[in-house]
Amino acid sequence: MASVEGTVTDAGKTATREVADAWLTFQTKLALFADERVRSGDVHVTTQRGVITLRGKVDSETEQQAAGEIAWTIEGVRDVSNQLTVVPRADRKAVERQDDQIVKDVKRGSRMMPA
Repeated sequence: MASVEGTVTDAGKTATREVADAWLTFQTKLALFADERVRSGDVHVTTQRGVITLRGKVDSETEQQAAGEIAWTIEGVRDVSNQLTVVPRADRKAVERQDDQIVKDVKRGSRMMPA
């Protein structure tokens, strides 16, 4: 009986943590959207166990730093992993083209490899 209670308790904790993480992600996205220093459409936010991770491309180091600062203002955050890459808007097409080509090459290579 104790193992069943433990399993239910663990499941409840996991569900609570997932809801809390989703709430932190939502609050961070909202805060980024409201702050004119960051182009929030280019910043992707995920949260796991209270750690907010920022990914994507921003125009400047100032924008990268501002996004990290904003994430730290969210109540309940345990840590912020700022993985934003600084790519000036003028250089985005070249970088995005390279990313697209890498994905195509990987997909093409996986089709050519024997199972």
